[in-house]
Amino acid sequence: MGESCKYNAQAYFEAAKSAEFWGKTIVFIPAILSAVAGTLVALGWDKSWGVASAMAGLMAATGSFLGAERKAPSYKESARKYTTLKHEVQLAVTMSSEADSPDALRQTLRSLTDQYQAIASRDEPVPNRHFDKASKRIKSGAV
Repeated sequence: MGESCKYNAQAYFEAAKSAEFWGKTIVFIPAILSAVAGTLVALGWDKSWGVASAMAGLMAATGSFLGAERKAPSYKESARKYTTLKHEVQLAVTMSSEADSPDALRQTLRSLTDQYQAIASRDEPVPNRHFDKASKRIKSGAV
């Protein structure tokens, strides 16, 4: 479970970074295009640049309104939950030799499993490419 939490946490952190980047990009690039096209019209260039300015402005406004970065906070929250659970699992493993009874250990395991399932049931799935990137980072020792 600890390994699963580690890989899930890193995958969700990777997804959050990607969502932030693309969320900003999908608003910023059309806004720049709108500004440039609008300036060209103002400087006397062909009026068809006005259509390009309006369309790019519409794209930027739509991206901003729909919350192009809305997934990033959700991904970060999931990553933090998995990280916290990973540490709890590591602590439980370390403390398992000091457990009062097998029943106490079983109860701890059941509680950790319930926490894991609660996190996983509420997560928005991330694309496989983020899991692949997370796996490479973990295996290379970068994390």
